[in-house]
Amino acid sequence: MGFAELSGGAYRPWFINKTKADVSLLMEKPSLFGPDLEVRDAGAQFGGHVVSYVNNLHFVTVHGAGHMVKIKTLGF
Repeated sequence: MGFAELSGGAYRPWFINKTKADVSLLMEKPSLFGPDLEVRDAGAQFGGHVVSYVNNLHFVTVHGAGHMVKIKTLGF
């Protein structure tokens, strides 16, 4: 696209706070619903990398996501 990279916007890691899933949620879903869900808080977890460009463009990778990702909100 040719946008300039923002100062401080270089390739850098981002993290998520992985909190536990409620046991009642797990009981009502099929077994394969969330094999990576935790039953205890796991704290800060590596989420991927991000590069920020002018015009509010952010290129984001999502660790372990495969080819499809839906992101609701990013606070970069």
